[in-house]
Amino acid sequence: MVAGGGEMGLTSAAAGGTILASEGEVLLHQVVLAESNGSSNLPSVLQVESEKVLIENILAEIRELREKQAQAIEKLQERCIKIEQQIWEVLKRLQDAEQRISDMEDKIGSLDKVIVVEQKKN
Repeated sequence: MVAGGGEMGLTSAAAGGTILASEGEVLLHQVVLAESNGSSNLPSVLQVESEKVLIENILAEIRELREKQAQAIEKLQERCIKIEQQIWEVLKRLQDAEQRISDMEDKIGSLDKVIVVEQKKN
């Protein structure tokens, strides 16, 4: 952050260049400036920086939770597809079993007719 609050870094007039600084160094620089100026907004500077860090942490946690949620949804979709495939397999087996039962009933009906005819002959 720039001493004025930007994101670029601290500017060093003596060196004539830009020195990139960590947020902690920038905050320390702001505290030193506030103290040297006798500024009464020191608590608000610290509070703003503290809230900024808190918000960044919350946003990072939200991103992490969204990623976990997306992974969980993907796993659930895969499970649903597998379950759907299993249901179709079971339905196919049921249809095959119903067809075999129907065929058996037809054979039994034919055998009953043959038995009745044979009984009439005897």
